[in-house]
Amino acid sequence: MNPETRISSGANEALRHIDRGFFVSIEQDVVLAKEWWNKIPPHMENPEVAVAQGIRLSTNPTLRKMDEYQYDRMKLESKGITYGISIDNNIYRTRAIKAIGGFPYDCPVCVDSVLMQKLHRLNFKWIVDKSIVSTHLRDSVIGYIKHHYKMTKLCSGSEYCLFPKSAKHQTLLMLRIFLTSPARATLLAYKKKSFKLFCVYPIVRLALLAATVDKKLSELLW
Repeated sequence: MNPETRISSGANEALRHIDRGFFVSIEQDVVLAKEWWNKIPPHMENPEVAVAQGIRLSTNPTLRKMDEYQYDRMKLESKGITYGISIDNNIYRTRAIKAIGGFPYDCPVCVDSVLMQKLHRLNFKWIVDKSIVSTHLRDSVIGYIKHHYKMTKLCSGSEYCLFPKSAKHQTLLMLRIFLTSPARATLLAYKKKSFKLFCVYPIVRLALLAATVDKKLSELLW
């Protein structure tokens, strides 16, 4: 039972009951690949690995192509957050998660980003195995856009977040979204052979922009 509505509170309530060396988290809209259990847990044989996961691709054809493009660009670095991490199809080393105080509360929606950075600070590794592809139950592009709009507004803007808190960084983020989206949409549509992406990708990015502006206006008004 989740004592609150936040992701971290539910995860930490589950963590409180774990007395084994490893545990798994799977979100309700993810269907694991058949080979997940044979391929992902063995990554934990390396004691430096704190988290291992596969990737997941959407059931919606257009969103699936966006996912594929994202993973094509994926780079996991020791500093910062890049592409591919999530907490919806993962196995964890219990002592590593407990060593950082459990699942972080720094941001209600960037739990994966914060978790990864805190683990990296203790020199733990986070493995994303792109060869294991699970299914993400996403049927609606509109629902996807609404979800990202909502998540952006909920982002706390902490030092770990993808969406910065400072006015300067927010301005730079908004300019980057506005200026780069058309070019990136063109490249994405060309690479994935999908004209729909030429329209959908900028709308997704503009939703992030609108959420950032809306959130900033709300903060100024209150």
